[in-house]
Amino acid sequence: MRFVYKILAFCFLYLVVTGFSVFAQPTANRQLSEKGYLPGFPELVTIVILNNTDGVTVTENLPEGWGVNELIGSYGEISNGSIKWDLPKAVSRIQYVLLPFESASGEAAFSGKIGNIDIGGDSSKEERTPKPVGIFADHGDYPGHNPPGDVVYDTDTGIYTITCGFRQHQDQDGHYTYSTISGSFQFEVTIRSGHSDWGNASLMYVNRPWNDPTRPSPVFYIMRFVSGSIQYGWQESYTSSLFWDENYIQANSIEQRIKFIREGDQFQSYYKNTRTNEWILIEKKTIHMVDPVFVGFGSRTHSGVVAKNYFSEVVLENIETHSSVELWEVY
Repeated sequence: MRFVYKILAFCFLYLVVTGFSVFAQPTANRQLSEKGYLPGFPELVTIVILNNTDGVTVTENLPEGWGVNELIGSYGEISNGSIKWDLPKAVSRIQYVLLPFESASGEAAFSGKIGNIDIGGDSSKEERTPKPVGIFADHGDYPGHNPPGDVVYDTDTGIYTITCGFRQHQDQDGHYTYSTISGSFQFEVTIRSGHSDWGNASLMYVNRPWNDPTRPSPVFYIMRFVSGSIQYGWQESYTSSLFWDENYIQANSIEQRIKFIREGDQFQSYYKNTRTNEWILIEKKTIHMVDPVFVGFGSRTHSGVVAKNYFSEVVLENIETHSSVELWEVY
């Protein structure tokens, strides 16, 4: 009998020490991005799940005026303004992408349950106002980077000065501007590198914004390094690696004019020879991009070095109609 008592006492002590974890129910916390939302701009939602030892059902109610852009994974089912997941055991995270419709406004409320328990964590998101600068609809940092960078536009000279903060430990940081355009277009800009040994200036067009890693789309870059050389690169999808051409074009100047032309799915990149004033073709590529295409430029820095770069004489126009940037649709 004493032996039985000892066993019972040991079991009770074990439950006290472990916090009765064997009886813990699954719980979940919702994580939303820190910035507010923009209508028409995809939003990534992450749900972190704890104690999923036997499998569990999770339901999420969509904010009013929002739709599902993508379910990441194969468990979810969409029905009547909600998403339901019947999760097997051990699944510890759900991610999905919502799209606020153009009619969405004000505070977006999120609610849901894991089993019969309310999902904790973030439960609302405010609409934010874009930060237009010059002819661009918005600007911001590359995702997750801190301290933030900034862009200043001089209305008298037409020069954009983009400064990006710095991070240590061989990481990289950056700041960018962007707008959107549909159809065929050309995009020109003069880039002047600032005071940075490792910073670089980029001119790029892409059919997802740089701070939206959830939108599966091809990407195409061209980058102008501080050292006076030009290199181009492209990325077929947001899950693939960015490919850089191994050849550098030595411009031998801290200032360079660069141009993109898009005609359907055909993309051409050029730089201007400073001696002959002729456009020199860098590359032609066929990349399928769904409209609208995000267009902009930015500065990046590496290894804790602050970068400041200057962009001027910007030309952004449709090829067929030569309509001005004011006719662009802001995404």
